[in-house]
Amino acid sequence: MSGETKAPAAPKTLSESIHDAAAQIRSVSKWIVAAFGALGAALIGGASIVDLRTLSESGQNWASFGLGLAILGVVLVIAPAALVLAPRMLSFDQLRRGASGEEADVAETLETTFAGLLGGYSSLAEIHEERERLGSELTDVKAEIGILKANPAASEEAKIAMNDRTTAVRQHADRLNEVSTNVLSIATFIRLRAQFTRALRFGLLGVALATAGAIFFVTAETADQRSAEAASLSPLVTAGPEPVAVALDFAQDQTDRYAAILGEDCDLDAVAALVLGRDDDSRRVVVLPQDECEPKELDVPDEAATATSVEVACRFDAVESGVDC
Repeated sequence: MSGETKAPAAPKTLSESIHDAAAQIRSVSKWIVAAFGALGAALIGGASIVDLRTLSESGQNWASFGLGLAILGVVLVIAPAALVLAPRMLSFDQLRRGASGEEADVAETLETTFAGLLGGYSSLAEIHEERERLGSELTDVKAEIGILKANPAASEEAKIAMNDRTTAVRQHADRLNEVSTNVLSIATFIRLRAQFTRALRFGLLGVALATAGAIFFVTAETADQRSAEAASLSPLVTAGPEPVAVALDFAQDQTDRYAAILGEDCDLDAVAALVLGRDDDSRRVVVLPQDECEPKELDVPDEAATATSVEVACRFDAVESGVDC
């Protein structure tokens, strides 16, 4: 009926509230693992398509160092977060004895921060003593019940009194079991929260390492690409008001980089080019069209190649026609 109102939802129990909080922590950890797992896959996949041959030896070292640092950072994020997702059992006896440093810390937190949730008991040891006492009392009650049943002369009043005592002991035991269950739920949440806090700390360190590693990797690649796009000239040739025709002879340790820029089959011992201008320790040159060499306009440091002036430069109409210089 339209006039009916829904009854308010029953309040969550302590165990249900703790379960929901733990589920939220695990959900966040799952997203962290998924996101940084994808980042790690992207780093490895990106490294596989980068042609390290175009980098100098130092550039290759820096790129490899950066990649390794970035992957280490990703692992530092993923591993602690994955441990949060791994199920771990915890018993009351483990918690009471403090079998490990972690469990001892959890027990201390329970007895201080969460003392009000211990069901009126002051410590885990007191709860344990009460559990032991109730266990012994239940054993005694069962023995007395057996004696009463075996004694035909036992009065009805004695049987009723024994049943009342048995009911009281069992109710007390049930309440103590509920307290123990809540204690274990709280302890499990405390341990999970501590693991998540540690995971966040390692995660921040991992993010910093991954960021630094990515910067090293990209910077090494970019720096060497810029170097590879520049050709060097010796100070033998000074640019004048007009382009100066030169033959470039690249240094031996530069051949791999410039072969990747000008062509694998380009003769790097005699590359025809025009010097356009000078800037501190480099010159701006234009590599002219020639057999197996790609025409390029490059900024060239002085130490990468020697330049020998030639008497006749290529005519621009010859260059446009594809005539060798």
